[in-house]
Amino acid sequence: MTLQAELAPLQGMWRFVMIEVDGDRLDMNQGNAKTVTIEGDEWVSNFAPSQVMTRRRFALDPARHRLDFLIAPDLTTPGIYSLDGRQLQLCMNQRALKKALGWPVEGDDRAPPTKFAAPLGSHYRLWVLERTT
Repeated sequence: MTLQAELAPLQGMWRFVMIEVDGDRLDMNQGNAKTVTIEGDEWVSNFAPSQVMTRRRFALDPARHRLDFLIAPDLTTPGIYSLDGRQLQLCMNQRALKKALGWPVEGDDRAPPTKFAAPLGSHYRLWVLERTT
């Protein structure tokens, strides 16, 4: 299968439904509509609370359900994804990004999460998105 065929199911606009970071959960259905668009192998934020994730490339490995954000040439946030109909879940290991920002973080920054959860102390970020287009 070609990369374009593997990327095809992810293309389009997605709305955040829920974000969980280190055990803190934010329900995005309470008027906080934030969307992203996936264009090819690029994740394009349609909001800019910070400049960290405005437009980023990602690497996809559908056989292992891997989706890794390529933040910089030597900085990757490894993650897993699940696409079920109109819902997309992403769970990312944020350790490498936090280390690059100068935060004291322990643990493996190259290993993706093994499940879709972001409990306290995990340094994981869980996003649940819903297709809009």
